[in-house]
Amino acid sequence: MSFKLQPTSDTLCLSCRFANIAEFSNGDRMIGCLKFGNFELSKIIPYPVIKCNVFENKNSATEWEMRQIAWDVKVSSKGGFIGFEAPPKEDR
Repeated sequence: MSFKLQPTSDTLCLSCRFANIAEFSNGDRMIGCLKFGNFELSKIIPYPVIKCNVFENKNSATEWEMRQIAWDVKVSSKGGFIGFEAPPKEDR
């Protein structure tokens, strides 16, 4: 999957889940990529990135995260009602 930023935008790495970002008090930024390095040491990315084939948006849920919050859909064995099952009511 590839994404492209507009020329006025900053580096794609800022919104990637594999980026290690360090910002310094003088305004400089150092960015490392876990996909291009190994588990303990990320590869330093020296230039702004506008296109990357391993980019994953950290602001979007992964497939695993979506499966964790998904609702179960119940289907009647007689071909009847199809829909969501209501959560059990708690006795108070």
